[in-house]
Amino acid sequence: MTIKQRIQHHQKDIFFIAANISTPVFGFAGSILAAKFLTPFEFGVSQTVMLITSYFFFMQLGVYSGLSRNIAYYQGKGDLEKVERQTATSYKFSFYNAGVGIVLALAFLVYHLLAEKSHLYAWMDIAILAFFVFSPFYQHFETLIRARQDFKASARYTFYDNILNLVCAVSMIFIGYAGMVIKNANTYVFGYLYRYRYSLKKYGVKNHFYKEEFVDLVKVGLPIVLAGYLNSLNVVADRSVIALNLNAQSVGIYSISNLIMVGFQTLPTAISMLIYPRAAHLYGQTNSLKSLRKFIYIALIVNVAAILPFAVFGYFYVDKVIAAFLPKYVGGIDAAKIACLSSISLAYIGCNIVFLVTKKNSIYIIGLFITFVLTWVLGKMALDHNMGLPGVAWAKFISNSFLFVFVVGVSLYLTRKD
Repeated sequence: MTIKQRIQHHQKDIFFIAANISTPVFGFAGSILAAKFLTPFEFGVSQTVMLITSYFFFMQLGVYSGLSRNIAYYQGKGDLEKVERQTATSYKFSFYNAGVGIVLALAFLVYHLLAEKSHLYAWMDIAILAFFVFSPFYQHFETLIRARQDFKASARYTFYDNILNLVCAVSMIFIGYAGMVIKNANTYVFGYLYRYRYSLKKYGVKNHFYKEEFVDLVKVGLPIVLAGYLNSLNVVADRSVIALNLNAQSVGIYSISNLIMVGFQTLPTAISMLIYPRAAHLYGQTNSLKSLRKFIYIALIVNVAAILPFAVFGYFYVDKVIAAFLPKYVGGIDAAKIACLSSISLAYIGCNIVFLVTKKNSIYIIGLFITFVLTWVLGKMALDHNMGLPGVAWAKFISNSFLFVFVVGVSLYLTRKD
């Protein structure tokens, strides 16, 4: 097969990866605009309020995670009727999920109004409302598109999301903090709308609740979503420690470190999204643990090759970039340099698909829980000993390094034989 033929053969995969690589590019550009035209306090308030979305990720009860796994699995087994029934059940569940979300969003709004904090907190609750109402539908249709391996469509809508976010970020030049509110809300609203429109034409949209399929989705997905929930908590654990023990200003200054970690995480996440349905499909056909080992090697090699050179470059030059373009955030330079080192540990992403595909999620959950506790305990100790923001960043480095060793080591052990 020639190079041209290989490119054509993997065109959808390449487009999908390119779309997800564009996410940190657009996201970083948008965040730079936010840091440039918002004060560290305004940026910190935004980051602090949006932490709520991570802590309420569990509301999906594993339905969408179960759907992601089951569509590929039951297609591999040829049971297309079950795929349709579970898809309809997932969509119906989204309405229930959104209803509960409206109540929670209003509760947070009342709390922020009564707590006599800055009015900026209450304004950001608009984005929280968008998350609770539209996120369930967004997750359902994005899961449906990806699980059916329609990576070209998924990539196209990821591009749309990124462009919308950048446009909203640019609006901060003119309308300030209001632009940040719009930026945090638009993905859930518009992202759902154009994914719904595509799915309606491509697959048809059925809205029916089958109790037995719901039970199956939760049974499969709840351990997966618990792992995803703990993973999302790990992402925000360092900022949560800072928000609880310091203030919004400190969260804003530290946010540069978070941007670095999120940026480096995007490519490994895209690789994981590509290999996950393929691994689930193969495991559904062969029921072979050993057949999954090749996916571990693919993820490790690609991730390390992509992350390592940029992480080293960032460690030596990120201070110059911040000083030149974001002088208000120079207090976060040391933490940002440590974040560049921590990003290398993100190479484990993709190896963890072994736990998800084979339903051995309890092992992964244990590793994530230990990582979460390490970040909180070490981060709190660092602040208590006056190590400041760099101390929290070192806590993140230690906990993420543990997770890398744990995931890679256990994944290789599990796939040593059938």
